[in-house]
Amino acid sequence: MGTNGAARYIKVWIELLPFDEGGRRTPLDLSSEWPVAYRPQFRVRGGNGRLIDVEFVAGPSEPVTPGAGAHATIRLSNPGRLQSELVAGVEFDVLEGPRLIGFGHVTSK
Repeated sequence: MGTNGAARYIKVWIELLPFDEGGRRTPLDLSSEWPVAYRPQFRVRGGNGRLIDVEFVAGPSEPVTPGAGAHATIRLSNPGRLQSELVAGVEFDVLEGPRLIGFGHVTSK
């Protein structure tokens, strides 16, 4: 993920699917204190199906368990062509590879 000044930060709300509904087995640490940032992909609901690479850069101090939700901040790897897709109110799916593990919406830029 680039940090060249062109990166855009976006605030989101995400909810993880419970494990019995296809979600993760383990909680996610979205805080900036974790040594390796969580980097899933988003797919805008009702969009063109394009996958958007994101990096979580801030979140709750406690890990988010499957079935729970949290506010967090993401950074886009290629903001120029994607920032217009992720506007306040837009809903998205959270994917790890081909697997849907959650969903969410943009709260603000």
